[in-house]
Amino acid sequence: QITGSFARWGKNPTLFQAHNLPSPGNLYVANPDLENQQFSLWKARISWNPPASIRKGDTLLPSFYYAELFSSRSSDMIFYDSQMNVLQASEALNWFGATIGFRMPILGKTYLESRLTWQRGSTQAEDDFKQYAEYLPEIWGKTSLYYENRSLSIAAILKIGVEITYFSEYQGFGPDLMSGEFFPTSYQVPGYAM
Repeated sequence: QITGSFARWGKNPTLFQAHNLPSPGNLYVANPDLENQQFSLWKARISWNPPASIRKGDTLLPSFYYAELFSSRSSDMIFYDSQMNVLQASEALNWFGATIGFRMPILGKTYLESRLTWQRGSTQAEDDFKQYAEYLPEIWGKTSLYYENRSLSIAAILKIGVEITYFSEYQGFGPDLMSGEFFPTSYQVPGYAM
């Protein structure tokens, strides 16, 4: 099966970004001139979903196999520079990548399920916004090995197993608990949202 999708949406500035009134001496200054951010995303997928097997009167979890390409574009993005100024990016941020995934039974009601994604961000910006193209890992994935048994008579599910999540090195964002905003971990944020 081959499928595709496209989505486009906007996101308005938060009240904190546009209208916050910090206490005197605070590094943060709101920007009331911010406009809505614009996002678009397209995906193309090829997948195979074989019929679920039946063993001892119970239907096993269906297997699936897929490969997906995706690309996103973010324009007019709101970001913070290293001085805590809230700005609107003049350059777009682009993400593109691919994902492969599957679930398959390996012994009775024991399953192996995995997903692996490669992705990369890019922008023509030369200021602090450039590091926003590096805040997600280039490679990340999740693999699970588990046993699952369902009882239709008592509407119960028993699931036990192990799950491993892995990813390449990256510069993530950290939250500021006072404001609910996220900033690059390289920024000195403490006390700005007093």
